[in-house]
Amino acid sequence: MNKIKSVSFYVARILDILVIALPVFIILEWIFIDLAFIANQTLFSHSSSTVTIRNELIHLNQVAWVPLTQFIGCIAQIIEFGPFLGILYFLSKIFHRYKVGQIFTLANAQCYYQIGKLLFFDALLAQPISGCLWVLAVTLSHAPGKRYMSFTIGTPNIMAILMGLLVVFISWVMIEGSTIQDEQQLII
Repeated sequence: MNKIKSVSFYVARILDILVIALPVFIILEWIFIDLAFIANQTLFSHSSSTVTIRNELIHLNQVAWVPLTQFIGCIAQIIEFGPFLGILYFLSKIFHRYKVGQIFTLANAQCYYQIGKLLFFDALLAQPISGCLWVLAVTLSHAPGKRYMSFTIGTPNIMAILMGLLVVFISWVMIEGSTIQDEQQLII
């Protein structure tokens, strides 16, 4: 039990830092997107930093960003990372309870339930809305008639929806188990 407590202490600290640092990093990245060094050294330098528009890949570090498109891009990225940050927050709460020895509790099961809901929300709304805003931000500076918006839900979304439902189901079993355990402790 002591090993769980000590590891949970460090994991909870790391998660607390990430919950604060990631949004700050995202906002700073978009404030300084015009600097060539930042544009080439951040998330945009990876191969996954592309938007597909009508079967054409557009690299985000090659887009001419204006304040409006920067704002839309920042909002898109915050929406994209929002559920992930929520999951980190609930995991942090769980590990804070683990570090004081509260392992199989109703509060932890409810946090797992919230994580499942966030996974479901991420797949059903956040990723499609974020993708739509990414496409808008990239094509907004194009000439009228060349701008484009798309809202898509595909196979990865369906897998994420199923994962969210699975986590919700497991948390429901944990909540029921916790309730049964609490009732048994009250019986003499």
